[in-house]
Amino acid sequence: MTTEAGTRPVMRGCKNQGHALLEGLTSEQCQAVTHGHGPLLIQAGPGSGKTRVLATRIAFLLATKATQPAEILAVSFSVRAADELKTRLRDMLGVERAGGVRATTLHSLCARLLRENVAWFRDTSIYDQLETQRAIDWLVSKKQRGEILAGLSHHGIAANEIEREITAAKNRLITADEYERRAGNETEKLVAGVWRLLDDEMVERNAVTFTDLLVSAIDLLATRPYLLEEQRAKARWLLVDEVQDLNPAQLELVCLLGAPDGNVTVVGDPDQVVFGFQGADAAGMRRLADRFPGYARATLRRNYRSREEILTAASRCIAQNLDRDPKALIAQRGPGGSATVHVFGDEQAEASWVVHQVRRALGAGFTPEEILILCRKVMQVTRPVRHTLNLAGIPHRMIGELGLYELAPVRAALAHMALLSNPLDVEAFTHAIRTPKRGIGSHTISRIVAIAREEHDGDLIAACANRRARNSARSSEAEKNLADFANALTTARKELAAGERSLTNITSMALTMRGGIVTGYQHVRDHDQDANKRHAAVGVLEDLRSLLRHIQSYEQQETGATLPGFLEIVAGLGLQQIEPGQRDRRVTISSIHRAKGGEARLVILIGCEEGVLPAWQAAESGDAREIEEERRLFYVAATRAKDILACSHVQQRHGRPTSGPSRFLLEAGLIEAEAASAA
Repeated sequence: MTTEAGTRPVMRGCKNQGHALLEGLTSEQCQAVTHGHGPLLIQAGPGSGKTRVLATRIAFLLATKATQPAEILAVSFSVRAADELKTRLRDMLGVERAGGVRATTLHSLCARLLRENVAWFRDTSIYDQLETQRAIDWLVSKKQRGEILAGLSHHGIAANEIEREITAAKNRLITADEYERRAGNETEKLVAGVWRLLDDEMVERNAVTFTDLLVSAIDLLATRPYLLEEQRAKARWLLVDEVQDLNPAQLELVCLLGAPDGNVTVVGDPDQVVFGFQGADAAGMRRLADRFPGYARATLRRNYRSREEILTAASRCIAQNLDRDPKALIAQRGPGGSATVHVFGDEQAEASWVVHQVRRALGAGFTPEEILILCRKVMQVTRPVRHTLNLAGIPHRMIGELGLYELAPVRAALAHMALLSNPLDVEAFTHAIRTPKRGIGSHTISRIVAIAREEHDGDLIAACANRRARNSARSSEAEKNLADFANALTTARKELAAGERSLTNITSMALTMRGGIVTGYQHVRDHDQDANKRHAAVGVLEDLRSLLRHIQSYEQQETGATLPGFLEIVAGLGLQQIEPGQRDRRVTISSIHRAKGGEARLVILIGCEEGVLPAWQAAESGDAREIEEERRLFYVAATRAKDILACSHVQQRHGRPTSGPSRFLLEAGLIEAEAASAA
């Protein structure tokens, strides 16, 4: 345990506490758990048991009657981390007592805050990155936006680039006005123009982006002092995990919720900052320290995950970063592991070696979930590996593959639900009306949107029932389909407003409309001459039944279940209960970013080449900060391994010579300088 000059020491004397909750904790962990009032910054190295420390700190506060469950707010960077914390609390405290503690993500916290305190927000749609890009496409493709479209085309700027630029500015809490004033070239001026149009369009749609949740919540708390005090009173004890991953907007929200001298515990590791593209940086914890003067600081150095050989290699590499606070990690499990590098002629030989490693591990008694295959970019590197695993009959999953809510037919079904929740949502309407195909084209959709805004206060369901809108359809069949769509959703909306039917029934009613998504796939299942299409339709219908089961489960578990509430879970804002006994007994393939927070006995890190890890953009940028972030990625990947870290690089990939082994292998001491030069 360490403290800095000018900060208060963490409370000592843990050995005399004598509390059962403290059994098995090291002195470092124990002192962090029993810290009293006031801010506490915990720098937690990889595998140091930070989640256990957070959960035990909460349990200790409750056991010693320092506070009540309702006065504790625990915030995590991801839904998965919040779920894990909830699970640990249930194990420690029991279901009822743990249920009183709020464990959530910042985005979810903001959504709830806005829904409870801002009238217009209650039925608002929350757009993800792709939906925002489509909204931008909609804007700039309209005829009246011809000048902007021509400018964007001339400068080669796509909707995804505009979305990224606007989001990055919002994450830094830069307003549209400020961005426009700073615009130093024609491209930035065009982005500023689109930003203003997008803000107006999102108001018309009653929609916000994920970043808007943060910005709006910060503005709400900053402009309503009484509400800020109310929120601080509700969260007398604030605990924040993975603070190194937070961008400036998220850090500002944490600082607002926690008064300068409040009971704020933040946990993070600047050596694991890998979300720089989302605005996070290694100096984030230092900025937090500036906002909480008089803080106590603790450093958790003991690693309970990785063998000494692995931790030593990772530590050697990360030590090359200059923008860090050095800490000497201790491998609590000692030596007995291995960290090795293997070189191959091409990716096919690399893939064969991966399969051999997996087979050998399974033969040695490893379970499939104890094996993790990592790389910098999944789609760029893993295809041969996945193909070879398939040939070998080894079950595997790829983190980032489409889940239920990401499947195209299910997303179309969810669009129907989003439109019922927010009938101003153009993106939901466009998606729903086009699935299945009803002969409704872009011209008709634009006409319906215009009529909705001219005559129905933006209500797209009401506009569909408008005779003028139906007459804009190009054929009588399309007109009939539009009428069926309007009638079905009008009825479903009335049932929803009446509150007499369950969300499951209302959703089923919307999906089983005449000419709708269910009847469309039922027709394919029963009548299509192509056996593959019939088989696929059976799968889609089962996916839609799974969606209804998910809605039913949500209604059973959530008091006061609402359609916006379920859509928040779908968007990744809410916690999802894991069914008892549910385990995924497959080898996992993942990008390093997606694997953060995970661990495995065997980690196979492929594609350790210059231009892949580090990425070529970082290598050629000349920016030391970009290389430092890539080095942190290697550090994160290596420290996922418990017993075996096996790295690989190839001499040719995709038929072209590579740029040789990653510099990080040399820095980690896993290869000699001569070997790197020869390669």
